[in-house]
Amino acid sequence: APYSGQLVKALVRGTAAGGFTVVTMHRNTDGSQNIDPSAIETREANMSSANTTYTFNFSATAEYGPGDIVGIKINPSSDPGIVVATAVWEFDQNN
Repeated sequence: APYSGQLVKALVRGTAAGGFTVVTMHRNTDGSQNIDPSAIETREANMSSANTTYTFNFSATAEYGPGDIVGIKINPSSDPGIVVATAVWEFDQNN
């Protein structure tokens, strides 16, 4: 990450119903090779309809610092087919 900030939300859409879906935010500090497998924050939704966008809103807990590596994980209970995901990241350029 070029600046400190937070994950605001993830929007996820599949060509098939994904069922109960968990989206998690992960990070690790500058100097670490890989993203930490332990989630910083977890959000859940029932993606019960195909070709429908579901929004997973995160709180201020989903934060990171400058130089951190960040990512999201999407874990559906059913095969969602082809998935399109968009993450909204907020950067704080004042710190």
